Amino acid sequence: MPAGTKYTKRHNNVACYIHWNLLKERGIEVPVQWWKHVLIASVIDRDTTITWDLKIITNKSLEHNRPDIVLHNKKEGWAQVLDIAVPYDTNVVSKTAEKITKYRDLEILLKQNWEVRKIQTIPIVVGTFGTVCKNFTYCLHKVSPHIRTGVVQKTAVLGTAHMKRNILTDNMDC
Repeated sequence: MPAGTKYTKRHNNVACYIHWNLLKERGIEVPVQWWKHVLIASVIDRDTTITWDLKIITNKSLEHNRPDIVLHNKKEGWAQVLDIAVPYDTNVVSKTAEKITKYRDLEILLKQNWEVRKIQTIPIVVGTFGTVCKNFTYCLHKVSPHIRTGVVQKTAVLGTAHMKRNILTDNMDC
């Protein structure tokens, strides 16, 4: 498996845990174990739509219009744009700042087009060896109080360990 595919798998595993929590807390049927959950492109629960990896069509062309997860509550007039990253640990702070600014233009257009009063981009950035920013747990709890920081970190670290193990075993063919 190419390295890029392994990075994507690690990223998607973190997203899977978050997505699973979002559906579970809304009473949508999900597997008992989050790692058996399959990411679904779009789920509508009463007033909230939850999308995964869908391009958002706007009246202007945008470079960044495909966030990882979007929650949109039409009745209450709010939306959350979640973007996930698993960079090397020394890049966690800069990647978090990048995620916040990356979707500014999309926030402005969605506020107009979706007629939401409140929209926020929430960066979910965890380092390859589990490093997070000081406000990481606060960001997670904005999304859901059920998402556990330790599980997000462990998922990233296990993904890194899996990749390292594969690299080491592939090089032992001497």
